[in-house]
Amino acid sequence: MADIALSIQNLSKTFLRRDGEPVIALEDVSLDVHRGEFVAIVGPSGCGKSTLFNIIGGLLGATTGEVIQPAKSAGQADTRIGMVFQQDSSFPWRTVLENVAFPLEMMGMAKAARLEKAAYFVHMVGLTDFKDSFPHQLSGGMRQRICIARTLAYEPDILLLDEPFAALDEQTRMLLGDQLTQICAELKQTSLLITHNISEAVQLSDRVVMLSFRPGRIIDVIPVDLPRPRSSDVFGSDQFAKLVGAIWAKLKVEANKGLTSNA
Repeated sequence: MADIALSIQNLSKTFLRRDGEPVIALEDVSLDVHRGEFVAIVGPSGCGKSTLFNIIGGLLGATTGEVIQPAKSAGQADTRIGMVFQQDSSFPWRTVLENVAFPLEMMGMAKAARLEKAAYFVHMVGLTDFKDSFPHQLSGGMRQRICIARTLAYEPDILLLDEPFAALDEQTRMLLGDQLTQICAELKQTSLLITHNISEAVQLSDRVVMLSFRPGRIIDVIPVDLPRPRSSDVFGSDQFAKLVGAIWAKLKVEANKGLTSNA
């Protein structure tokens, strides 16, 4: 497992409704994510994407199965996971630089060192000119870049992204996708993205994992063989269109199940 950053093995999750009836959210999900790989998970509403995200992030326990996170070096007891959510989670009372420095402060890093390191990640997401601004002075896309920089400053072994651009307009999504692609390539960051947006999944990832409607099972894994370095320019290519079309053809059946389900 030397090359594996995250191993999901036979994972299932069952919830109980208020009436005591069980609802199976995930069933027998197994997936290995390699170091430095960017994997996107797509599926219809109700397929268990966010449940899987929360289990991997340690916010929720599995009913059966396990998530194995091999230490990145000998003797390291655990693997650090960074999470970026759809909702803006920047601290309104802190400047951009202070927001990004926050996890370093919590780790006990000296002020000068943490501000220097935070400045590096602020620069990486293109916010140096706004480092002394407060979140309310910035656009939604800029605030989301704060959250990404703050999470990366923690230097997570695994970056989990749950619909990070869902609240943004399409043009901003595409441009931030370009920026995220460049950052993850530069840092060799292992990343796992949950999204409803098939085009976004293909733009960013090395593989696209497709989940069925509830209970969520892996129905296919599609390699994205578009060349890297990659940008939103690929949106106009025939190869990109074919990949998006192939994924949608498989997911359409599952999405229809979600529309007609009363469960």
